[in-house]
Amino acid sequence: SLGYTNISVGPQIDYQKSGNNKFVSGGIALSFGLPLFHTNDGGKLQATKILVHQKIKTKNNIKFITIRKQRLHEKYQRTLKILDDLPSIEEIKQKHQKTEKLFNRGIISMSVAIEAHRQNIAFLSSRFQAEQDLLAVVYEMIGLTGSLQTLDDLIAGGK
Repeated sequence: SLGYTNISVGPQIDYQKSGNNKFVSGGIALSFGLPLFHTNDGGKLQATKILVHQKIKTKNNIKFITIRKQRLHEKYQRTLKILDDLPSIEEIKQKHQKTEKLFNRGIISMSVAIEAHRQNIAFLSSRFQAEQDLLAVVYEMIGLTGSLQTLDDLIAGGK
């Protein structure tokens, strides 16, 4: 039931007959129920249960976001380490030029030169994938926090 009773205000006309006497009365009536023996608290109980459910759901969502932010921070740090361990584009370019010079001088065979090119492609693919992973982490962190200071949060520890 609701937290308040139904209140009615309005005109009232009453007619009574007692023997030969007839009485007509009119006026304004105010009526409301007194909840002296009222025990139907279904609406209030349902609202209380919904409130408790929503509080638990909110608490779980906050916990989920906190855990997700921590995982994103860990992924960010791992990806940065991988990116640091991979050779830079300049290093790959220098090794490629060395391989080309050795191949042109006839010191290394065609199969070795082809393998060197395949490795260059693999290194570049790994590097680009790591950079894409970093951008995905930053994008998701911004989505979770709604803040553009996400990069600072990731570097500082994902708090």
